[in-house]
Amino acid sequence: MKLKILLRIYLMTLFYTATVYGQPILNWNKVFDYNGHQDQPYQIIANDSGDIYVIGQTEITNNPQTNFDALILKYNRLGNLQWYRKHSLATSGDDVFIKALVTEVGNILVTGNMQVGSTTKILNILYSATGDTIWEDVQNYSGFWPYNVRNIFKDESRYYIVDAHYTIADSVNILVFSYKKSGEFIGVKFSENFYGAPIDLKFIESDSTLLLTYNDRPNLMQRRPLITKIKINGEKVWEKLLIDTTTSIEAIKTTIDDEGNIYTISNQRDFGNTVCYLTKLDKYGDLIWNRIFFFRDDYFASAIDLFINSTDQIRITGTYQYWDGNTTEYGTFTTSYDSSGNQIQFDQQQISLPIQFWATPKLDEADNIYIPLTVVAPSTYTDILIAKINSNDVLEYEKIYSHNNNPNITDDAAEIILFGEDNYAIVGREGGPVSPLNILVLRYGDNITSVVEDSKVLPYEFALSQNYPNPFNPSTKISWQSPVSSWQTLKIFDVLGNEVITLVNEYRNAGNYEINFDAGKLSSGVYYYQIRAGEYVQTKKMLLIK
Repeated sequence: MKLKILLRIYLMTLFYTATVYGQPILNWNKVFDYNGHQDQPYQIIANDSGDIYVIGQTEITNNPQTNFDALILKYNRLGNLQWYRKHSLATSGDDVFIKALVTEVGNILVTGNMQVGSTTKILNILYSATGDTIWEDVQNYSGFWPYNVRNIFKDESRYYIVDAHYTIADSVNILVFSYKKSGEFIGVKFSENFYGAPIDLKFIESDSTLLLTYNDRPNLMQRRPLITKIKINGEKVWEKLLIDTTTSIEAIKTTIDDEGNIYTISNQRDFGNTVCYLTKLDKYGDLIWNRIFFFRDDYFASAIDLFINSTDQIRITGTYQYWDGNTTEYGTFTTSYDSSGNQIQFDQQQISLPIQFWATPKLDEADNIYIPLTVVAPSTYTDILIAKINSNDVLEYEKIYSHNNNPNITDDAAEIILFGEDNYAIVGREGGPVSPLNILVLRYGDNITSVVEDSKVLPYEFALSQNYPNPFNPSTKISWQSPVSSWQTLKIFDVLGNEVITLVNEYRNAGNYEINFDAGKLSSGVYYYQIRAGEYVQTKKMLLIK
């Protein structure tokens, strides 16, 4: 009998341990407060080392009617603030950073606005990993009010900053700003004659086109979801009305599978929003199928995102609210479809606290969904709750952040970024009833106790190594080192001195680099590769044998 009791206690201990330690640990939480002013985050991104960047804006004074400055912060993996930069070109208006992109070499490209009266200037800056300004460009477009949907895309040679925004009478313009990676401004293209609200913007790298999802407004009470494909020069390729009905329906999100098929989730727009629409188009804009998903009666529900998981299923997630006349239930839901449009599964996940807002969910490689929620705490102030829904559509855990359970502190979630399963960072805001809201960053995951330093020591001299292998067919590796940060180019020449290809043409930090050169389209013979880094120039010979 005593042995059975001990065994039962042991098994219960194992279960309790698995339950508690199966959840991620809050490694650190940081609040950025710029001189007691109000701060607003818009995006959180990370580099390959796990350093975190937050972009947004901060008040110049405590008066909400005065100007805002654009703001970017950098934290390392331990949560130490490495640097921050404010940008305030506008002397009597607002500056804001909206979107950011970590480049291939670890620099950070940010885009934002400078608003002065009715004039909006587009601000684009490339920062180094240490916060130095590599290049900056301001484009003046008086009369526009950009930022409805803004994003940054890139291909092998250029950066594209795309802005879809209202002008007048629900007219939408799309601006495409093109830059060489050196920062040279190539130009801007306009695409006009869209009427409605931009919702989602995707870049299709295979053919350098844009996919815009938007909702037009035939009348005051109706919305209709549309998708249009646009060339990077502004030329419209095709446009498709997703659902042709007199009912008001709004597109929410669009995603693209590996074959170029396009999936869009839409919500019916009326009280008791219980109908969702999933639409599939092929890459040419032709309708493949439309599916209608009816939520349970007496529930107010909305789809908020969709994903394509590892088994090529289309997985939709959303939130719901139900009131039976006495109590209110809050929760999330998930439903899955196969590529033929057959519904596979539907589940609800009840959340323990009332949901006030939600941030964009994310899907990890194990098909777990993480939804950052702003919930109403028992004290009536808001807390942050991360709901993890596993691949079987089961609510695996709720992770609540409540600032040491202080009832006088309000927390809300703005965005989440994933590093792996149960390994993520969240940016939001934190403040009190009379104090301004400041930027809050939470880092969850395995217990991080130290930063693993790069084992490679920074070089003390320039050097260009012999390519390997040499001779080669068809590819070879070229490596070099630079002791200083500088603009670097790596070019290939033939025996006559004609430039064949430019492999690198951008600002790089001091360090060791290696690149793969594929000469599959070249003929056999002798070629030369040349590195330029600042004033340093060196050339070496290599032999291609086919």
